[in-house]
Amino acid sequence: MSRARRRLYLMLTCAFAAGAAHAQEFKGMTLTVLGVNSDLNQIYMQTYGAQFEKETGAKLVIATGSSNDNLSKALVAKNRTPSFQVIALEDLALAQAIKAGAVQKLDYTQMPRSKDLAKGAVPVAGYGPSFDFFRFGTCINVAQYKAHNIKIPTGVDGWFDPAVAGHTILPTPSNFWWATGMQALAESDKLPLAGPKPLFTRLQAMKPTSLYTASGDAQAQLQSGAAWLAPTSDGRCYAMKLAGQPVEFVPLNLQIDGKTYGWAFGVDTWQIPSGVSGKELALAHKFIDASLTPEAQLVIARKFGYPPTTNAGLKMAMDLPEAKRVNMYGEHFSFDQMYSPDPQKLLPYLNQWIAQWNTMFAR
Repeated sequence: MSRARRRLYLMLTCAFAAGAAHAQEFKGMTLTVLGVNSDLNQIYMQTYGAQFEKETGAKLVIATGSSNDNLSKALVAKNRTPSFQVIALEDLALAQAIKAGAVQKLDYTQMPRSKDLAKGAVPVAGYGPSFDFFRFGTCINVAQYKAHNIKIPTGVDGWFDPAVAGHTILPTPSNFWWATGMQALAESDKLPLAGPKPLFTRLQAMKPTSLYTASGDAQAQLQSGAAWLAPTSDGRCYAMKLAGQPVEFVPLNLQIDGKTYGWAFGVDTWQIPSGVSGKELALAHKFIDASLTPEAQLVIARKFGYPPTTNAGLKMAMDLPEAKRVNMYGEHFSFDQMYSPDPQKLLPYLNQWIAQWNTMFAR
């Protein structure tokens, strides 16, 4: 075992020691979690899954899914006991779940690690915390920019440089960037949420060659040079940069309410469906508390660049040599530099936005 792995193992062991008195309390139970992509799920199983099972005596199952799929299953299970106890939801899906009464508030006294949550880590008071942040910005293929003598963009205006028109890609409404990013762009352009057409008309000038749903598709096109510019998250862009790809993650520099925000940002949260109760509810709280272990979140920061959601985790992430090598967090990381749109404001117009988008960008 390498020194780093041994250190992580010891840290996680110590982190769970406080709960040793309750070991085997949940023996024979299974906690089913509707998670996110397989890469992240695997990391969670490796970092604290085994120790969670050892501490509680319960079996942990994390199923691969997406925020929208998880929301659909939670809505179907509403008003009855679901076959799953924890679900991963992004900002907009969380707003929809709360409005429908499909998720419940949590008892934060059962999650001692939540005391160290960073600013913005609980998007809706009382409901579940985020287990990672993601910054929305622009990923560019620097090699293509240099080869064609194009000025490196410094903000969202770079999307509309005629030199990159026809060499860009955009997300579909099913991609997690779309709702948060588009709402932030509309607010930056001072456009009413009731009328997205002016924003979409402006985006048409980019002449996107394709639309992507899976962020991995955007990554592949940027790596190959087929796309020179793609709106995407820090995780996808920094994963490429850490691997030596000629990419750069560029801020949006949005102008909202007299302030400049480098990035829009969103969250992945753990939520508990409304029908979970009893020992299953207590076990679900233990899992969510475990997900806030700084050392576990650090593994994701190291591999993808997603900022941890605890203050201790953020400090550890900023001190990583690889983070400094690719300037992952800049000279000073601050949530004051990021803008998080209120998804509740977009909800009344969401179907209209999607229909308008599909009309204008359908292929």
